[in-house]
Amino acid sequence: MLDLFEAIRRDDLASLRRLLDEHPDRVEARDASGATPLHVAVEIDNPDTVELLLSRRADPAAHYGDSGHTPLSWAVTTMALQAAETLVRHGVKPDLFCAAGLGRTEDVRSFFDASGAVRPGASTTGSSRYDSGGRRLPCPPESPREIVSDALYIACRNGQADAAHELLSRDIDVNFPAFIGGRPLHWAHFGGAAAIVAMLEAAGADPTLRDAEYACTPRAFGICVPSSWGLLRHVVERLQADRSLASIADGRGTPLHEAARSGHEKIVRLLLACGADPSARDRDGKTPLDLAIEAGHDALRSVLTPS
Repeated sequence: MLDLFEAIRRDDLASLRRLLDEHPDRVEARDASGATPLHVAVEIDNPDTVELLLSRRADPAAHYGDSGHTPLSWAVTTMALQAAETLVRHGVKPDLFCAAGLGRTEDVRSFFDASGAVRPGASTTGSSRYDSGGRRLPCPPESPREIVSDALYIACRNGQADAAHELLSRDIDVNFPAFIGGRPLHWAHFGGAAAIVAMLEAAGADPTLRDAEYACTPRAFGICVPSSWGLLRHVVERLQADRSLASIADGRGTPLHEAARSGHEKIVRLLLACGADPSARDRDGKTPLDLAIEAGHDALRSVLTPS
């Protein structure tokens, strides 16, 4: 029988409706990662699926596993903006973090008092962050400055220039380490937001800092992370803006290393077409082909082997 989560991921509304008719309590189920059906639904960004789950009493306040992500903050983080707006239309109120990611600048302003201080409880969600020992940090962050800085991160990630500009006028840490240790400048490059990059650099953002997972400078992060995550559209957009990014080597490897490691053949072919060097070695001395073979992506052998 088709699993409820599989029906959601396939965007099979008819099967989803039938499964919920037969097993109404499944609306509260969790998948192996701790996501609820509503968390999974927002990722596919289909308002009809979100509407159906809400009509069956899906909990819009449930957290994704042990993270701080509600369905709304997860929608904002994954850029599922149609799903996010559907949740808001059904009465889910954005906190500061979500308002920043949605570009609701007036809402962002409402979380600060007349003196400019962030109001208590402004954010109830936030990015997933870990300390150097791998322990999850509080979400939302504990200090007011960190809360505002976390909101700046999501505004930068989603290319929300007006919200970012508003937050930069507040008491923030412009080099705040958010998800995977990426600073707002890293995430502005990820989002392809040149205007935000300029704003951050003018505010003192450090372009030499590296994230905690890919060891990338912000500029390299902007293409290495989507290459690793399989975000083809992002990679295309970054290369259209700057073709030289195909060969940037300011991380643990090049974008080609990241795409090969994760087995994203379309991105591998695109990077090669844009001049990426298949013989380049990462910081461990490995080529993209070495990483592809280690990860079991045998289909990439012929693509990455020089003819």
